[in-house]
Amino acid sequence: MLDNNYSPVNVPDLDQVLLSVLGHPFTGDCCFLCAEPLKEDFTQEHVIPQWLQKKYQLHNQRITLLNGTDISYRQLTIPCCSRCNRIHLSQLENHIKKYFTKGILSDSQTDRHALYRWCAKIYIGLLYKELFLKANRERADSSKIGTHNSFDNLKILWLWLHTSFRQFQATDPPGSVFIFRCADLPTGMSFDLLDDCFSNCIALRIGTIGVIVDFLDHHVHYSECWHHLSEHRQQKLGHLQFRELSSQIFYKARLIHISTDVSFYAVPPDRRLIISFNPQFPDPSVFCQEWDNNVYARVLAGYTGISLSQLYDQDRKMVWTFLRDSSGQLTSESI
Repeated sequence: MLDNNYSPVNVPDLDQVLLSVLGHPFTGDCCFLCAEPLKEDFTQEHVIPQWLQKKYQLHNQRITLLNGTDISYRQLTIPCCSRCNRIHLSQLENHIKKYFTKGILSDSQTDRHALYRWCAKIYIGLLYKELFLKANRERADSSKIGTHNSFDNLKILWLWLHTSFRQFQATDPPGSVFIFRCADLPTGMSFDLLDDCFSNCIALRIGTIGVIVDFLDHHVHYSECWHHLSEHRQQKLGHLQFRELSSQIFYKARLIHISTDVSFYAVPPDRRLIISFNPQFPDPSVFCQEWDNNVYARVLAGYTGISLSQLYDQDRKMVWTFLRDSSGQLTSESI
């Protein structure tokens, strides 16, 4: 239902918008961001930007894909039109580069929105790339790692990202951004990237700043959890500590059940188009399932590489933590 302050978009305009923002074929011959067919001057967008690869010596380092194979960061590129790459994405990268270069935590709305947009580009880019990579590279007839069906649950996120660069306006990011201070580690250990397709989350540790994003929770996750997660802003998180916090947020995101409704509005007098992303709770009485340490311990083991037997006391249902000492106090040591 439209709010009384808005006018309905007329049918021709709405048809054009829907064709533009919902008709993305997700193929290799169109821009991943705007869906326009690629011209001769098309570019390849680096999912992990080149400035970041250079700063942290990532070019030849490898990232694990959904099927367990890997690819180097320098090969992690996706098709992008010249306009999107050199204008929209370039401006975003310049802002993000300055943010991480300063190394100062910022809770400003501008920085949070930019971080959300940038992380969304990376997350979508990672999964978009897998639409074109063979699951078995030794077989010419091998299926691709990703499928268009598996990409369906990302269309809402892609829609928000796409509209955030357009002349018409998208509402605030439909997700939560968590920012933490990290320890100043050697160059080879100063970058970390985790993504969780089960919860639609990503975590990036870049220098002394760690960012974790739950993309489609409509701020519920942040509102529910920040009161106890915020205390970790006092710490300088090491490698395992950041991965533990990421695991906590990833697992919590899996427990929250929210869907998204998209509405289109035209604001008088110039009828500027606004696309609104609204949370829907399938069952408001149980929108969040109960935390289960047995399941969480498996998530933590997967992201830390430490065996489940070392992390989890099954009899006491207790999970080992790197964030607190034996007395339960926040540890001052970066681990």
